[in-house]
Amino acid sequence: MLKTINQTVISLVFFILFFISIVGAQQIGDEKEKATVSFGKVELADLQKKVYTIDSAAEAVIIADIGSSRIEGNNKGWFSLIHTHYRRVHILKKSAYDLADVTVHLYVDHGGQERLTKIKANTYNLEGGKIVKSSLAARDVFTDKEDQHHIVKRFTLPHVKEGAIIEYEYTTSSDFLFNFQPWVFQGTVPRLWSEYTVEIPQFLDYVFLSYGYNPLYIKADHAQDKDFRISDGGVSTKTDWFSFRSTVKTTRYVMKDVKALKEEPFTSTLANHISRIEFQLAGYKEPLAYKRILGNWPSACQKLLSLDDFGADLNSDNAWLSDEIKLANATDTALLAQATAVYYYLRNQYKCNDNYGIYLSKPGLKNVVKAKGGKVADVNLLLTAMLNYLKIDAHPVILSTAGHGRAHPFYPLMSQYNYVVVKASINNQMYLLDASQPTLPFGKLMPYCYNGTARVIARRGEPLLLSADSLTEASQILITLQPNDAGEIAGNFRKRPGDYESIRLRTKVQKDGITGLKKELEKKIGTTMTIDSLQLINADSLNIKPELVYHYTLKNSDDQLILINPLQAETTKTNPFTSAERHYPIEMPYGYDEVIQMSLTVPKGYVVDEMPKASIISLDEERNCFYQYRIQEHDGIVEVLSRFVVKKANYKAAEYTALRSFFELVVKKQNESIVLKKI
Repeated sequence: MLKTINQTVISLVFFILFFISIVGAQQIGDEKEKATVSFGKVELADLQKKVYTIDSAAEAVIIADIGSSRIEGNNKGWFSLIHTHYRRVHILKKSAYDLADVTVHLYVDHGGQERLTKIKANTYNLEGGKIVKSSLAARDVFTDKEDQHHIVKRFTLPHVKEGAIIEYEYTTSSDFLFNFQPWVFQGTVPRLWSEYTVEIPQFLDYVFLSYGYNPLYIKADHAQDKDFRISDGGVSTKTDWFSFRSTVKTTRYVMKDVKALKEEPFTSTLANHISRIEFQLAGYKEPLAYKRILGNWPSACQKLLSLDDFGADLNSDNAWLSDEIKLANATDTALLAQATAVYYYLRNQYKCNDNYGIYLSKPGLKNVVKAKGGKVADVNLLLTAMLNYLKIDAHPVILSTAGHGRAHPFYPLMSQYNYVVVKASINNQMYLLDASQPTLPFGKLMPYCYNGTARVIARRGEPLLLSADSLTEASQILITLQPNDAGEIAGNFRKRPGDYESIRLRTKVQKDGITGLKKELEKKIGTTMTIDSLQLINADSLNIKPELVYHYTLKNSDDQLILINPLQAETTKTNPFTSAERHYPIEMPYGYDEVIQMSLTVPKGYVVDEMPKASIISLDEERNCFYQYRIQEHDGIVEVLSRFVVKKANYKAAEYTALRSFFELVVKKQNESIVLKKI
């Protein structure tokens, strides 16, 4: 069971983001302290260093990562964002060569674009006891177009070898004030010094967002008056420039000795936990004309519902949908039956390409019907419209999936949302629907949707908390072991899986057939048994959970002793929590309640020589996690009851040590065997 959950987390990549403000962090270092490096100055001792105390096994270390952003007037009648980024990296192993590949993302819109104005980069190698410098040539900077709004400047530092030190510095200029550059203090390699300085004038209002768990080493700010000069003539003469003075707040953020953030089991996405800061333009203030840019959810919903590529068709007359309603066979007078019919019609007949995003592929729902499918948003926005046509109260819900990171719970930042589902109210009961997934039952969402606060796109834009703690995957397993006519021990296995295991099994059979499912199971069990037959009962049923049933024969090479694990193939071999410590939360896709019952008939000529002891293991007094193991022998029959309960899916980093120890005890108990000895 643990393996299944762990694989689910890794494949789906899943779930919680904690917004921990580092604004008020306690001052640790002296605010006058500076980084000890400067561009172009590399000493022999720097290159001779092989190991860093922050991580003796590190493949590379970022020695300094220093950025700044400021705002200045321009000759276009407005203001420009000037961003400078300097980085020095010591490459210790070949596996870190990709750190020499640098990309600079630039925004493009309405004939204007951000510009890369300055760039310089060097590689330093130690050859024959001397420092050899290789510089980046201008011809080695390349430009690629990502999409209509983004281009990328790419370059690779030359002659990178093991032990090399690389450094680069570039400056960008942007006329898009909403695109204030964020800063990342942490990554997959350690950083000795990470610093970001921002200058924000009082006439621009930015919302500050911070993430992660590392404390600031330095946070220092001060204010001073600064002159701003702008011109709308494009000519630098004294007469056409307008000048004014404004107070500017300068803030310096520093983190020191930041350890690498590495992927651990039960992690939604590392992006949720990396220490970083972001800025969102909220509005303009005096002496500029007052304007509120970062709106509220009611206004954001109103805009979404008016867009042709989102909600313009949802509440129209939509008489043309009558043909689709007929095809869906939604003829029952009961609203729930109508909704179910429409849901399964779209789920089964419309093909979804799994591309995420909250907008339609093409404006207008008629294009979705014509294509008989599209993106997730296409299918679920059409589902919303069809339910509304049937007078069922339905609204789209936008959310951020686990792998995309968690959306901010308060601000309407549309770039943070990438998925659309449907909220339907039927007979005073709420149903959440996603018709884009071919094996998903009515009223269910995939685990990756349970990733924090979603938003119902209606008049008020009410929040909808989707937490993995609200999900429980309950399964029941019955194992019967008894001797067969050949003197071997034969097993009968029957499993009633939980909701999401049911989806996985059905998907596997649809894709690879029952033979593919059998091969998967044989790979899992290895050489301990031979599967004689296997079937997935109710595999094609819409409303009934499937049952996995298979018959097998145990292999035993010792005639004197027979070792039998009561949990058979369902035992967990290793503790998924391998690290000694963890600095960010544990995020399971759901809680679970797994019950395994095993009955063993002892073969004639054998007796039970050893068997595990009954025990109860609990994580805490509230029994949020507990494992129960009961075993007894009577008249040559051994019976075992194993129950593993995890009531909640999310755990704080402070709970990691206890959780790791708990799982270690469970794994140990699950791997204990019954020993049968020949008389």
